[in-house]
Amino acid sequence: MLLHSPRAMAILSRGASAPVPRVIGRAGAGLEGADWAVNEAVAAIGQEGELRTAALLHRALLSSERGPTVMHDLMLPKDGLKANIDHVVVSGRDVWLLDTKVWRPGFYWTLFGHTRSGLSLKKIGHMDKKTAWLAYQSIGELLRAYRVRAKVHRPVLVVWSSSRYGTPNLTWYKPFGARAIAGESLARFCRRMRQPAAQDIVSVLARLVVDRSFAPTGAAGPVMDGDIGSARTRLML
Repeated sequence: MLLHSPRAMAILSRGASAPVPRVIGRAGAGLEGADWAVNEAVAAIGQEGELRTAALLHRALLSSERGPTVMHDLMLPKDGLKANIDHVVVSGRDVWLLDTKVWRPGFYWTLFGHTRSGLSLKKIGHMDKKTAWLAYQSIGELLRAYRVRAKVHRPVLVVWSSSRYGTPNLTWYKPFGARAIAGESLARFCRRMRQPAAQDIVSVLARLVVDRSFAPTGAAGPVMDGDIGSARTRLML
């Protein structure tokens, strides 16, 4: 799904002189009225998790006058696929893809491509989805189609606990084509993202953002502490 021809995009990128926005889009926008969610409570928990990730990204990356660009809620540029990636950080010519998850506390492990929890042998299908890998492939293909030089890194799943009484153990969880980190580790992970974003990369990827508003620098949204969704902690995305 190319919204403009590569040649037109190249001309636009060369001629652009406006400063690169630091924040594009709105975290959780794609979960408003989501018809794919099991119910509204599930969508609300997912949205709260995305807001928490966004708040931490903004706090870690927007404190200096110059730095990376953070984008929220991008549709994947692949025909016939209705899916999104929650957050993208562009630092120099590095592109980082992040997807937010909110799960119950527990021990998650993957064997032969299937993930289970604790001692149960029941497969947890949604934990083995290939959305993050498809995002890596499709965004890389899009940038190459526009002849924009970029390094797209392996996607990262940012996992928050749905309860204050424990955290998900991700040591042996192996998502397809991605890596998983605890939400509490995200600030440390962000230390590698310090360079101002390349304008041509931002110009291409901004067209994938669902809500293409430019938020003011430092607009972080609320930070959730303790339970995510309080009464809804029995649910797991």
